[in-house]
Amino acid sequence: MTSWQTILDNFPPKDQLDLTEEEQMYIPVYATNAFAADYKDTRCLFALFLEPAIWCKGVGTTWRFTSDNTELTTRKFQFLVSHLDKVQNFDFVQRTATYNSKQIKWDTLYPKWKYLNNRKVHFQSPSTSEAEETKPSIPGEFEKDESNKSNKSDTADKSNKESTHSKSSTDEDTLNVSNLLQETETRLVATIQKLTSRPSTPSPQGTPSCPTSMLPGSSKLSIPEESSLSTPPMSKGKAKEEPLPQTLASSSRSSQATPVPTTTQPEAPLVPKGNPKEVPPIPPHWPRLGRTGPPQRPPSPPAPPPPPVIMAGNVTTPKLLGSTPGPYDGNLAKAQAFWNTLANYYTMNDMVYNTNDKKVPAALTNFKTGTRGGDWASDRIAEALAANPTNYGTWAQFQTAFQKQFIPPEVQQEAIRGMHDTHMGNREFNNWYQDWTHHARQSGVDDNTKMYAFRRCINSALQQKLVALSPQPATLPDLVNKA
Repeated sequence: MTSWQTILDNFPPKDQLDLTEEEQMYIPVYATNAFAADYKDTRCLFALFLEPAIWCKGVGTTWRFTSDNTELTTRKFQFLVSHLDKVQNFDFVQRTATYNSKQIKWDTLYPKWKYLNNRKVHFQSPSTSEAEETKPSIPGEFEKDESNKSNKSDTADKSNKESTHSKSSTDEDTLNVSNLLQETETRLVATIQKLTSRPSTPSPQGTPSCPTSMLPGSSKLSIPEESSLSTPPMSKGKAKEEPLPQTLASSSRSSQATPVPTTTQPEAPLVPKGNPKEVPPIPPHWPRLGRTGPPQRPPSPPAPPPPPVIMAGNVTTPKLLGSTPGPYDGNLAKAQAFWNTLANYYTMNDMVYNTNDKKVPAALTNFKTGTRGGDWASDRIAEALAANPTNYGTWAQFQTAFQKQFIPPEVQQEAIRGMHDTHMGNREFNNWYQDWTHHARQSGVDDNTKMYAFRRCINSALQQKLVALSPQPATLPDLVNKA
C-alpha cells in the first residue's frame, strides 16, 4: 500500500476539509489532491507529490514526506523543473527564483522560466534576455518622433538623388541618339544632292534612266544605278552606332571606283500589274532611304510551350472510426474491459495516431479527473512534460504501466480461477455465458486455455454434442456457436 493510500485511509472524505485561499497558495508546484485535516489538534495540509504523500503543519511550516518525515527539498524538483541548477533561491511554493540577480518565475502551463514581465529566460545567452528588457534612456515618444523624422529625411534625400541621377542619365542618352540620327540624315541628304548635280549618261529613249525613291520630309529625288554614297563617319557620342546594312556598305565600296559610261542599260524589271504610273520597283541592291534607324532584327522564334502543371491531388485527412471508451475511474473490475476498448480504438485509427507522441498523450485523456484513474494519468503526464525533451514513452511501455497499476496479478489469478470454476449446471446457456466470459476477458490467457475451460464448464449434454462434431471447432467463437 502506498503512502498516499495510507493517508486516505486515515482521513476519509468525511474528515477532509476544504483549503482556504491562503492554504491553496501554499501547495507546492506539481502537488495534487491537496486537502486539510485535523491531526492531533492541529490543522495540517496533505497533498500527493507525484506518487508519495507530503504534509505540513499549516502555512509557513516545512513540507515533509509522510513515509519517513524527511523534508521536501529543491532537489526533488530537478526532473520536473528545467535549468534548476542554473537558478538561485528556488521557491517551489511560489514557483519563483533568481537568475543573474533578476526575479524569474516557473510557468507550469508552458514549462519554462519567464521574467516577471512575461519574457522568456534564455539560459544559453543571458545577454539576449537582458537586451530584451533594456529600456531606452530617453522617452519613447520623443525617440519615436526623432527616428521617424530622420528616416523620412534620409529617404527623401536618397530618393531625390536617385531621381536626379536617373533623369540626367536618361536625358544625356536621348540627346546623344538624337544628335547622331540628325547628323546621319544631314550627310545622306547632302551626298544625294551632290550626286544629282553631276551630269549623267543619256539613256535610250523609252528606257527609264533611274528609279525614284521617297525620303521622309523631302521631295522626290532621282537616284542613279551606280551610287557613290559614302559611309558616314563615326560620331563622338557615347552611344554605339549600329553597323550599316549590307546593301549600303556594298554601294559605298563600289563608289570608290570611277564609273565608266556605257550605252548598255540593265534589263528593266517587270512592272507589276495594277501600277498606273508604271514606276519600276527599286532593285534589290539599292538601299531604301525611308528609314534612318538601325535595321530590324529578325523575329525571335516562338517560346516553347510551358511544361504541363501537374496538379497535386487533394490530401484528405483520415476519418476517425468508432468512439473512445468512457472516462476510466480506476475501478479494477473494469480495467481489462476498458483497456480492450481503448486499444481497439487506437488500432482502428492508426492512420491518425501514427506515432507514440500522438497515441499515448491522446490515450491519457480518457481517464476521469478526480478519481484514482485520473490521478494516475495526471502523474504520467507530469512525468512526460518534466523530461527535456518531452517524452511519453512507447505504447508498449504505457500498456505495461497500466496493467501493473490496474490489473495486478491477484486480480488476474482470481479471473482465471473464476473462468475454470464457473460451471453451467442447469442454468440457461446465455445467462451462464455472460458470467463466464467476464472472467475469461480479465484472465489474460490465450484462446486455447479459454477453449479448454469452456469445454470443462458446460454441462454434459453440450459436451457430448461437441465431441460428436467433425471437424472439431478450431477457434473459441466457432466453439461457442456450435455449442
